[in-house]
Amino acid sequence: MKNNFNKSKLLNVPQCFEFEEDKLVLSSSNGTFSVLWKDIFKIKELKPCFVIYTSPVKYFLLPRRCINSANQLELLRSIFKEKIEKRKLKLKKYHLGKISLDKDIQIYNETKQNVQINEEDQSLLQLHFSLTKEELLSVNFRLFYTKPAGIMMTAAGIGLLILYITPVFSSGNSSIIRLFLGLFLLAYPPIIIYSKIKKGFEKDAALQKAITYKIYNDFFIIVSEVNEHKILWSDVIKVTELKSAFMIFATKYIAYVIPKRVFEENEEKIEMFKRILKQQSKLK
Repeated sequence: MKNNFNKSKLLNVPQCFEFEEDKLVLSSSNGTFSVLWKDIFKIKELKPCFVIYTSPVKYFLLPRRCINSANQLELLRSIFKEKIEKRKLKLKKYHLGKISLDKDIQIYNETKQNVQINEEDQSLLQLHFSLTKEELLSVNFRLFYTKPAGIMMTAAGIGLLILYITPVFSSGNSSIIRLFLGLFLLAYPPIIIYSKIKKGFEKDAALQKAITYKIYNDFFIIVSEVNEHKILWSDVIKVTELKSAFMIFATKYIAYVIPKRVFEENEEKIEMFKRILKQQSKLK
């Protein structure tokens, strides 16, 4: 996590939380993101922060140090109680703790001044689509089984099953252990991946809505019904091309997925997109 934070420029961008009547709005120099209160999956209070989940696997952190008084802390809790269903709330009575208000006010003012996104020229490409659950599953399975951890778990599972059926090693209590451990290593990862993606897709309202990617030479903009987010290519860690999609990694663990179907089998569009990526040295 430390390595991911240090390498991911987008995680170091100051953010502003604004609590509106019907939604929560997050602003930064990269744009805005908003989520309706009814679409929030859950909110959990920890000692250092509030964790605001927009799905079972996506969340934002609101540090407690940004709250300037015990009264404001209670006001924040009361807003959550009013806007969020009781079953989605896990609030505690932790004390306020250390604050860093002066610094946060300065960051807030600087961020608010830079929130407006200015599009320099007409975009080179515009891609409009909605992701499907099947596409998310395909991408996540592909990623797991091509990473060292996935390869090692699969190889170990197959190796244990081979030992189980090998006559020399197929007797005794240890053979049963090898059987169950081998089956566990082979079956557990796909079951967990499937259940997490299925639950995340069904509970994340943003994933089910249509989005537009506006592609420029130096950056791209993601536009949805209520959000607009600008990301510089220089802030992207890498872009991985799969058989069915491109994955744009904003951090080590967070990627934006662009299915190849949205290029409408237009080789010129795909080549233009690849050319932009290669100019920025991002395509792996």
